[in-house]
Amino acid sequence: MPRSILLGVGVTTALYLVVNLVYMLYVPLAEMPQHRLVAAEMMRRALGPWAGGLIAMAVVCSTFGALNGYILTSGRLLFAIGIDHAIVRRMGVVHPRWATPFRALLFNACWAIGLVWTGTLDQIVTYSTVVISGFYALAGISVIVLRYRHPDVDRPYRVWGYPIVPVLFAAAMLIFVWDVCARQPHDVWIGVALLLAGAPLYAISQRIASREA
Repeated sequence: MPRSILLGVGVTTALYLVVNLVYMLYVPLAEMPQHRLVAAEMMRRALGPWAGGLIAMAVVCSTFGALNGYILTSGRLLFAIGIDHAIVRRMGVVHPRWATPFRALLFNACWAIGLVWTGTLDQIVTYSTVVISGFYALAGISVIVLRYRHPDVDRPYRVWGYPIVPVLFAAAMLIFVWDVCARQPHDVWIGVALLLAGAPLYAISQRIASREA
């Protein structure tokens, strides 16, 4: 498994870098912001208009594949939150026939449609990315903290290259957060505000749980 993960990540990273290098060879960096589909523009310049349309269709097909994974995972994340938090308990319900978290999936579908319809999807992604990256950094740091506080806990899986790997991972995430803070401070503050908006909801959920206990 470790060999497969390292090989898969390595090959994917190499392909990603090569593809971006080809993009820059055909579409200069200064022109990229002018094109919504850089891959299609690159293929158009390299092989002609038909190639641009072909790669655009390929991107659409790839998007549907990624969307399938997001639908399966995001619905079950909300389902798990519904089990843990009383305020959204209705989301932690499994369909009696299909054995799927149908309420969580339906809520995510309605929310996604609303974001697309109002044109705020890109903004939400921008606002949440820096917050999510901050949590990624905390996850890397937690590996070190938990090993220090609970050294005797059984750990079936141990981090390769500890403690260098979690430190480098957390540092990379923090550098990304710092870069976004420097370039887009307004978006960062909005993302932090959205995060803090969940604090009263968490408090209400905890109060409901304590009353039912």
